[in-house]
Amino acid sequence: MSWLVLKAQFIAERYGGEEWPPAPMRLLQAIVAGVRSIDHPALTWLETQKPPTILAEHEPATAAILTWVPNNTAKGTPATPDERSGRERHNRYIRQPVSYIWQLSAEDVELAREVIRLADSVHTLGTGHDMCRVAGQIEDNAPPQSTGDNQLWQPMPALQILRDGARSLRVPMVGSLASIEARFQAGLRRYQGNGEFVSPVLPPALFATQAYAPANEIPRHVMLPIELATPEGAEKAPSWHCGDAVIVAGMLRNACMNATRNTGLADWAAGHAPADDLDARLSWVPLPSIGHQHADRRIRRAILLARPQEAEQLAALYPAVLSGQLTLVDQSSGEIKAIARQLDTADKVLAQYRRAGTVFQSITPVALPGDFATDERRTIKLLRKAILEAGIDPGLVSSIKASHLPLHPRDVPLGAVKTKAWQARAIPLRHVRIEFSEPLTGPLILGRGRHYGLGLLCANPE
Repeated sequence: MSWLVLKAQFIAERYGGEEWPPAPMRLLQAIVAGVRSIDHPALTWLETQKPPTILAEHEPATAAILTWVPNNTAKGTPATPDERSGRERHNRYIRQPVSYIWQLSAEDVELAREVIRLADSVHTLGTGHDMCRVAGQIEDNAPPQSTGDNQLWQPMPALQILRDGARSLRVPMVGSLASIEARFQAGLRRYQGNGEFVSPVLPPALFATQAYAPANEIPRHVMLPIELATPEGAEKAPSWHCGDAVIVAGMLRNACMNATRNTGLADWAAGHAPADDLDARLSWVPLPSIGHQHADRRIRRAILLARPQEAEQLAALYPAVLSGQLTLVDQSSGEIKAIARQLDTADKVLAQYRRAGTVFQSITPVALPGDFATDERRTIKLLRKAILEAGIDPGLVSSIKASHLPLHPRDVPLGAVKTKAWQARAIPLRHVRIEFSEPLTGPLILGRGRHYGLGLLCANPE
């Protein structure tokens, strides 16, 4: 047995891409940019391979750098600050090379050697500032292993989903090379010589997403992130008030039910769980927009969520997302409100919910797992129960604050939150802030409404 190893050494020890480790799709794009062609059998072979294992530093040190660039609309040489825009770049400082590792069959070895030859043409990997050299070799004894500061990032079994504690990286798929070429040609035709940019640049090159995680990290969830895209013919992009999370979740539920009708997944996708395992089901979690002081907390994204043991069931919904089969329909009017599309893995709102921290605060109020919360002691007890039901050790909790009043200026008032018809005497809602003794990775979703987007918490929300 042998392995192809492509080792990327950052010459200036700097990487400015948003994700870490650098996505395998970036490597394919870098090779194409170096070779200046997609017409090679070795590239076609590389495009069709399974996602590689990646050997990289655990989490390199990062620094933010503010640069000023001319506005595209500026005429001539920009002379004033008003004609320039500030852009913040985040550079990671990389001392060790990043290795991409593919297992080879005997008939693949010659093509792998050609990939090594082509990879020698790489000049940058990441942004245009990230000078890089890629060297390759065929390992016949054993693939590279974790050593010192480097660790293996392994592709998770379900290819297209995210797990908390994991990273979602772009990986090549059939059609990636053709889309790279199409995007390049569109860029060449963008400027027509009359002072106007008339041909829009195409969307990012075609890719699939792959969840990666260190082998020693056990996730609580698997997730499929989606954006709620504008349906054809609609006049404006769809969005919903933060208090309507349950309504959006209900439309997602119906969409998943329709996509799995007449299959063995229909009950699971509808949220029907066996009586002895009530969490063996799909959850539909809308994501309000957060991340900066002007974020309006309206819902434009969502995640489909399940437990790790239901990873294959969740991955079965991925083709429906790629083909646009998940349509959010208003049940009263029959109008298509949105279409669920694959969410960019570098999406900054999604990153807010997935980051780690010790202090978590509710973005949507928590529906306490009990009918009565008449005093602070009972409320805290119910919140500890909710934490346990979410698969988190309550012993990690340092402090809990629960309130009827908003804890953040943009928190939705409890009276504006719509709830579904739970069979309960009451549905007590609370804004909460929880501090843990050890960092946890988001998203954190607690309480009776956790399958419908209520009780969604974020680490240190801005």
